[in-house]
Amino acid sequence: MKDYKIGLVPLKEIHKELFKLLVEFDRICVKYEINYSLEGGTLLGAVKYQGFVPWDDDLDVVMLREDYDKFLSVAKSELNSEFFLQNVETEKDFPLNYSKLRLNDSSYVQINYEFLDIHHGLFLDIFPLDFASEKKYTKKFRKLGALNGAKLIKLKLMNSSVMQRHKISKLKLTLYKGISLLSLKTLNKKIQKSLRGKKSGVVYNYCSPSYNIKPMPISRFSSYTKLKFMGRDFSVVSDYDNWLKETFGKDYMVIEPNANTRRPSHAIKECRLKTNKSAKKVGVLTFHQANNYGALLQAYALTHAIKKLAYENGKDIDCEIIDYENKAIKQRYEVKPFYKYKKTTTKIKKLFINGYVKKNNSYFDLFRKTCLPLSKKTYYKENLESSNEVYDIFITGSDQVFNYRLTDNDTAYYLDFVNNKNKKIGYAVSVGNNQILLNSSEENKRYLERFDAMSARETDLYKLFIEKGFKDTVQVLDPSFLLDANDYICNKLPYGNKKIDKKFVLVYVIGSPFNDKLYDFTKKIADELDAEIVYINTDKLQYKGVINLRYVPISSFLWLIKNATCVITTSFHGFAYSLIYNTNVYYKLASGEGNFNSRFLTLAEHFDLSSRNIDECISKGEGYSDIKWDKVNQKIQELKEKSLNFLKENIIDERKG
Repeated sequence: MKDYKIGLVPLKEIHKELFKLLVEFDRICVKYEINYSLEGGTLLGAVKYQGFVPWDDDLDVVMLREDYDKFLSVAKSELNSEFFLQNVETEKDFPLNYSKLRLNDSSYVQINYEFLDIHHGLFLDIFPLDFASEKKYTKKFRKLGALNGAKLIKLKLMNSSVMQRHKISKLKLTLYKGISLLSLKTLNKKIQKSLRGKKSGVVYNYCSPSYNIKPMPISRFSSYTKLKFMGRDFSVVSDYDNWLKETFGKDYMVIEPNANTRRPSHAIKECRLKTNKSAKKVGVLTFHQANNYGALLQAYALTHAIKKLAYENGKDIDCEIIDYENKAIKQRYEVKPFYKYKKTTTKIKKLFINGYVKKNNSYFDLFRKTCLPLSKKTYYKENLESSNEVYDIFITGSDQVFNYRLTDNDTAYYLDFVNNKNKKIGYAVSVGNNQILLNSSEENKRYLERFDAMSARETDLYKLFIEKGFKDTVQVLDPSFLLDANDYICNKLPYGNKKIDKKFVLVYVIGSPFNDKLYDFTKKIADELDAEIVYINTDKLQYKGVINLRYVPISSFLWLIKNATCVITTSFHGFAYSLIYNTNVYYKLASGEGNFNSRFLTLAEHFDLSSRNIDECISKGEGYSDIKWDKVNQKIQELKEKSLNFLKENIIDERKG
């Protein structure tokens, strides 16, 4: 049997903690003679495995509404302090309409809910069953659907993936927005009132509805028996066999799901069974506020790589991104109001594209909230020193954290605020162009001398550090390479984009425009491959003759790179992720003095890919060719191990600088 994990935690360990919830729930129900039944996968597990279904990641119970209400009333005073009863009465921002029993001092954060101010511990779902009309029960779906849609908008949970999954039209969305003008408290009251139906012979779980599941006879809940679950007896309806046949099919005891596709059903961002207040805390300072694919992905990769290292080495380390606001970085991506543009032509251009930019900025904001482990506190230059009381180890990197032109000379990225008690590490730091560092070399040298460990991303910066006397500097890979390709979430194109059915060449350019020269090269490659040209174009006027993609969240960006036949890019991270996904790629260097080409040249040097330089290909008249991936992957693995070893030595093993 496959060993399942949630994040880094074995599912078997999670099951032990979840079982505590079921035991506590059952204790209260037995004490107060409240009827309930195991349900769904939990009931199936009791019958088929006498415990958890091996890949199940939660617990489900159901109760008739009168029993549900009774449980809620007694649980307030009866629950052991180890547990928390969660519903709209106990937490106003709770997004669901039933109750969860949560385990305190644990963390089980679901994707899309992580930015909500609610309890995020391990949970047991408690569903109420309400009276329904056997013929008209689906009509209530529409009313509840509208109220729930408004609630999702109110809680800022109505994103494009939700709209696609539930097939929400623009007309429905308009209706939901209108209803969302009601207060959250009023919406919850209306939903709870709508759930309850007039007394009848059937009941239905309106809190987790499905068109494929019909109401059940209330007689099913007139008789109960006991089944073993993890060695203890728990309540189930006597008619459990027929119920399971209706839910999972007549052969539920024999048929097993496909071993390649069965997996835990919940998308969990973070799983921690016990919160250790004495755990060592690592704070990462980086450009996480930049609305840029590479900036956010490298921040994601570094923090997750550190967490993974800690778990694999049995260390209790909490790593998060210091939510520090650098005004220069933040303002760089803000959409200016029209009156701030002087030229009329610029105003007209911005009139066409600013809507796309704002939409994509909202995607970046959502990724920050849902995927990055941000500190709860927001820091500014004035209060950043107080972070010394929170973190034991500080890391600056990656990206161009030492480029004062980007940060408006903000020395916080040199960790100048960190006291001498706490450790200071530079990981894969970059400056873009060495001349920038040399221009303020004496002042920066004082900051660099305070670091306990330093590593550089680009070869020329690494050599400069060595020349300046920092002999222990290590050259490492960008954090993007620290995770495996399947560690990233790659979703298809979002709502509103054209479907791509055939082979395509992906164009991702930043800085320099997608001009005619670059288009001609791309067209040549696309023609050789018999492929379409797809252009990630979120901030420029449409380019004719290609598919312009206006709305591209980060997961879709990765999906495009992964599924492209070839990538044409002027972006360092466009180049990097093409290598990670083994997608054939060509890169274009910037022209002129003061360019930031060293990061491209370093990657090309690492993996012997200078032949993928577009300008050289054009001058030689060369066309498409495949990259020899065996050699590239071997080198990635070699440098990845070296990079992870730098982190392990300085964070896990706590080597002294």
